[in-house]
Amino acid sequence: RSLAQAEALTDLRRVAKHSPQALGGGGFLRRAAQCVADLAESLRSSLAKGALICLRDLFEAYRKGMDAELDLVAPVCLRKAVDANGFLSEEAERTLGAMCR
Repeated sequence: RSLAQAEALTDLRRVAKHSPQALGGGGFLRRAAQCVADLAESLRSSLAKGALICLRDLFEAYRKGMDAELDLVAPVCLRKAVDANGFLSEEAERTLGAMCR
């Protein structure tokens, strides 16, 4: 299951980078952000890190379009930024940086 989730994150990152218009309407971006935020809470640190990287890519690709999703993803990123696991906290800080740009 976690392998399929990691592959889905990779696919979503590809869509955000190469075909961002695919998620532009119909609430798809919000649903994707919610799913990725849920994966960022995973106990599997590699999956959580992959989700944080995906969130960063979504913020870089959609910029203002992700403003509406801040209520979903900001709390998750803030929690991960203060996580004792440096592996996750560093990635969460990079994602927070992308949010603020």
